Amino acid sequence: MILKNEGATSTTIKLFTINNINTSNPSFCEETERWIKNTIAKSILLSGASARERIKFFQTMKTKIGNLMERFG
Repeated sequence: MILKNEGATSTTIKLFTINNINTSNPSFCEETERWIKNTIAKSILLSGASARERIKFFQTMKTKIGNLMERFG
């Protein structure tokens, strides 16, 4: 989570149920914001995607999960 308020920026990253990191380090906040924007740019809007894209997305996820289950199972 990135909070911006009148020129001040802080970033909070949730690690586990209780633990988190809070910082107002400008370079860390900028890098985190770039990472979030890049992730959003690469993501697929499932509700607006065509049926073919939606099926392809879920089939890829299903295959990855299946491969991991075989590896660890």
